[in-house]
Amino acid sequence: MHAWNENLSPVALEQITVRPTVRPYRLAQLGTPRGRVDAYYYPSTGSRAVLYLAATRTDGFVSPALNLYPRLAEEMQPRHLASLRLRLRKPDDPSECLYDLRVALQFLQNEGFNEVAVVAWGFGCDIALHAAALEPRLNRLCLLSPVVEDTEVLRSVQPKGGYLVVNADRDESVPLEEGKRIFKALAEPKESLTLSHCKHRLNEKSVDVHLRVREWLRAWLRQEPAAA
Repeated sequence: MHAWNENLSPVALEQITVRPTVRPYRLAQLGTPRGRVDAYYYPSTGSRAVLYLAATRTDGFVSPALNLYPRLAEEMQPRHLASLRLRLRKPDDPSECLYDLRVALQFLQNEGFNEVAVVAWGFGCDIALHAAALEPRLNRLCLLSPVVEDTEVLRSVQPKGGYLVVNADRDESVPLEEGKRIFKALAEPKESLTLSHCKHRLNEKSVDVHLRVREWLRAWLRQEPAAA
């Protein structure tokens, strides 16, 4: 089991640089005592934001389901939902990934976003679950092809907005029965989608994934904001 407790100390943002680009996002560079965390930031009005997290064992700004993350970020931006696509400094170190995610949450809070959802894929789901156990700002979780090595966390997390869990029947990384077991162990409220003839990256059913996650986010936007 990984040493998750190593990074439970408060995160520190020493320097924040946000640079414009020719694309809809800005490059956010978040300086910390452990190194710089980079992210693509899609600013918007409102009090809510989505943090997109790729598989922690894959470096870079990776997305499942044929660029699901950038497509959703651009689509939701004019709907008053900001987005942050996070690049992990050390994708092979779960405890450092947890630190980076908490840094990103701190940045979003500094930007004025009081409620944050996380859409995570693969091993990123394990990181997102541990962050939700620590951060009340994390309102809801979407887990795509979830890989959860520390199963104890499944019983200790209960985000107010609940879960959306997407599993694939031909997932080469997570057997479908394992995905179903993860879903069963999560607290209510929760929703699930099982994709047929689909593998771990979810490319085969990218349209279905896009439509389902988009509706999940839109349903959140239709709800009244949580009391401060």
